[in-house]
Amino acid sequence: MPQQRTAAIGYLLCIVLLILTTGCREASSAAAGILPAVPDDEHVRVLQRGCQGYAGAADASITSRSPDASGGQAEVLIVRGDRSSAALLRFDLSCLPAAATVAEATLRLYTVRAPAEPLRIRVDRVLRPWRESEVTWQQAAAGELWGLPGAAHEGADHATSEVVAPVPPDGIGWVALPVTALVQAWLDDPAANYGVILYGDGDVGAECAFASAEWRQMTLRPSLVVHLAQPTPPALRLPATADVAYVIAPTATPSPTLSPLPPSPTPSAASPATVMFALQQGTHGEAVAVDTVINAWAPDANLASAPSLELRPEGIKVALLRFDLALIPPDSRVAAATLRLYVLALEEPPLVLGAHGLLRPWDVRQATWRGPLLGSEWAQPGCSGAGADYVPLPAASVTLAQPGWVELDITGLLADWVAHPELNQGLLLRVEGGVGALCRIASANHEAAELRPELQVVYR
Repeated sequence: MPQQRTAAIGYLLCIVLLILTTGCREASSAAAGILPAVPDDEHVRVLQRGCQGYAGAADASITSRSPDASGGQAEVLIVRGDRSSAALLRFDLSCLPAAATVAEATLRLYTVRAPAEPLRIRVDRVLRPWRESEVTWQQAAAGELWGLPGAAHEGADHATSEVVAPVPPDGIGWVALPVTALVQAWLDDPAANYGVILYGDGDVGAECAFASAEWRQMTLRPSLVVHLAQPTPPALRLPATADVAYVIAPTATPSPTLSPLPPSPTPSAASPATVMFALQQGTHGEAVAVDTVINAWAPDANLASAPSLELRPEGIKVALLRFDLALIPPDSRVAAATLRLYVLALEEPPLVLGAHGLLRPWDVRQATWRGPLLGSEWAQPGCSGAGADYVPLPAASVTLAQPGWVELDITGLLADWVAHPELNQGLLLRVEGGVGALCRIASANHEAAELRPELQVVYR
């Protein structure tokens, strides 16, 4: 009986520690300029297509290169420095209180292709209605021409704004544009909300692409973050003075002494509404976790049965890993998600391990260096097509200095997958380091079941 009581107390302490750690991670993320996907504060609203059922976002690219083509269904928004391509965006604000005062509003865009030359983005207010499915370089809607092609008639098509932000050359990540005055004006006069047009100011050849509202991963779509003028917890606020904000994944730290969680969903005694459990190959059947390595030195080999995931820098060897999330109720709210990996061996440390969201479906028994499925190819061999095969920005990263357990906080990515199961294509694991460096991680087929990749989840 004393041993059982001690075990129970230990388990409760583990729950409290993990929940408190989650809060600290959220606070540190906010300090780095990261806003949680769904803020807990009722005075902070995130408007993003697909987030909590929001469907009021519309966007489209227009270009003089194809003046009659509609870009309303494209996955990217193209902006060029010579203004030959521009992007339109609009957010329906009817979900906000009509008489609200806006303390701060930020338009956030994720760069999936950075410009090769310096480029600035200008945000101008659109002055006339347009339709996402019909807008082109020539017309705002079917039968309704712009005052000048490309919505270029100042005073009729658009009103010039002072909102400008740079897009760093060769930089992938978030660009934040302050639009507080615009959002306040639209709340005061909803009939005037025709959205904005994004122009480029830069060299003729400067061009960038942003993820659009049709982008396959919801968390990278354009978002409008609105802080209403009520007291808001500081941890949820974006920097008020920053023109450009990049998402920086929190760095995980090794935690070899963390007690294992129970093998099945168990209500927490500390909070009856909180459920914690761990997914690990063998704990909930034989296919709860699958992984494989793809190898540039053996491009046609399928390595799904290997006992370890061998990773090498420069994408020579990378790993694919996916967990079956069917055990998590689809209406759950993920409070914390931690990926735990056991490093078996390291050569020439330190190495940086990154976990990236995958964008392509793949079969563990078919995936090779050449393609994710039999008869299909990666956008770039070795699943190296940034923005097509995988999300360039890692969901989390950690520095590997010695063998043992490491943890990566993938809460935001997992919350996205639970809300939209069709997006769960798993993770791409890559390492960066010196030439000849090597990392081996226990795979889902490792003979020691307790060392296999583990996903710890806390949800409500």
